[in-house]
Amino acid sequence: MTSTAPPTPRTTRLRRADGWHGTGLQATHLRLALIQVSLAAPATADGAPHHALELIRERAVQLIRRLDSGSPDDLLHGVCFAARIGLSEARRELLADAAGHGTPDLVRARLALYHSLLLIAQVVAANAPDHGADTTVALDTLQTFLRAAEPASVDDAAWFLDVADGELTLFSLSAHLAGSSHQRHVAAFRSAIAAWKRHGRDPQIAHQLRDSILGFAHPWRARAATSPRLEERPFHSARPTERKAPALYD
Repeated sequence: MTSTAPPTPRTTRLRRADGWHGTGLQATHLRLALIQVSLAAPATADGAPHHALELIRERAVQLIRRLDSGSPDDLLHGVCFAARIGLSEARRELLADAAGHGTPDLVRARLALYHSLLLIAQVVAANAPDHGADTTVALDTLQTFLRAAEPASVDDAAWFLDVADGELTLFSLSAHLAGSSHQRHVAAFRSAIAAWKRHGRDPQIAHQLRDSILGFAHPWRARAATSPRLEERPFHSARPTERKAPALYD
């Protein structure tokens, strides 16, 4: 007859760390897939975006269920409850889209899904041990998400800015980034996005701000001479101007 020794505190910590790490990876993959879902007219013709959003929602429900059932933490339960509300809202919008109410329902469903997945990312970041992450890794992750959102937002700069706002916030929550030289740029972008939201989400300003943030996400691209710079022109002083031609990249 063999006996099984009870787990040591170190073993328990390692298992918990592996659990958070696995949950974080799954949540990251779902969020990355979501931000690449395009709702442009050609993409919605065959119903593919609806099916993609529904699949992501179903997997997010399973992820939150596992996350919530595996912890006695009341705060975590509260976060999971808030995420479930977002997923329920996304389900309502997807059902409305299936009934033929059109693209705006998909827009709201995608945004509700993103906010739910962002909540999961924030709670994972707050609880998961540091797996060797540093400023370079965090910055690379941020830039990867911003670049991934680029194709789906060519004609939808507002979606790009909603994603950028969430990813910049997640980046700034990382404790090991305190004092990072990139925090100044992140703070400037977040401030500009907040001002854009307060002042009516102007489409022209959204495209200009999107170009500025993509310049940060693509450091190897030469910034076009016509690209707006947040350091030189405060967001609140922006005036309507003639739309400039987009820069051509290699």
